[in-house]
Amino acid sequence: MKLPESLRREEIVIEPAIDTTGCKKIGEEITEVLEYQPGELYVKQYRRPKYARPDNSGVMIGQLPSRPIEKAMAGEGLLAQVIIDKYIDHLPLHRQMQRFERAGVKLAYSTLTDWVSGTCTLIAPLFEALKLRCCTVITCTPMRHRSK
Repeated sequence: MKLPESLRREEIVIEPAIDTTGCKKIGEEITEVLEYQPGELYVKQYRRPKYARPDNSGVMIGQLPSRPIEKAMAGEGLLAQVIIDKYIDHLPLHRQMQRFERAGVKLAYSTLTDWVSGTCTLIAPLFEALKLRCCTVITCTPMRHRSK
């Protein structure tokens, strides 16, 4: 999906971790991630220059940072906002879709449900830990009455 050109772009250049001296730049990979900060949708644009090794033994390219949901174009800020809107502010996904569309980003309902499902899977261990902490049975020792 192509993100609208009207959204602000935050450009991040990722060079290969190894020395590129003597290598020839042959292009670059561009990965766009839709992000959110309060009141604004924007695009994080990762530019990774590709270099051909001088002896034609291959191509070098920088490694992308990991994403919360693989192959999803949503960043962690946007995923957090979708979850907060849905479960805290009780804003249904179809209304969130309308809000994104007003900002120029047309998302399919299935995309949003995939993001919600993926995010819930990510935070399941946190939920289980909280459940254990909050729901443990407190054992009380009987109080002895003091005589006067």
